Amino acid sequence: MKKEKTIGTVLRELRKKKKMTVQEATAALAEKGFVISCKSMYAYENDTREMNADPFIALCQIYDCDNVMETFADAAADDSLPTEEETKLLQDYRLLDRSGQETVLYILAHELDRQRQISPLGEKGDQDT
Repeated sequence: MKKEKTIGTVLRELRKKKKMTVQEATAALAEKGFVISCKSMYAYENDTREMNADPFIALCQIYDCDNVMETFADAAADDSLPTEEETKLLQDYRLLDRSGQETVLYILAHELDRQRQISPLGEKGDQDT
């Protein structure tokens, strides 16, 4: 009989897929600013306690879970969690003044147009042009 897919069972599967112990997962969360005991982590994985959104998202990043909807709900979603690099880009963008932000947007639009010309339908490519 197949075990029911729950948030806790998926979290446990993701942790095991990363070959991490509960202690390693809680240590990785602590590095991101979320102090959670091993007992709490076991409770989350056993669905006896619900995790708050912020540490949940941090765990998804730790476990390299890019698409939360697909992973946890078997639902296709166009949006994925931003990587740490993408999050850093957004943070840096927000530090710019209006002129700097407009420059970034101009360059981004130019690069998107260029990419569409070399790769139809907005497919990602590694071409150097």
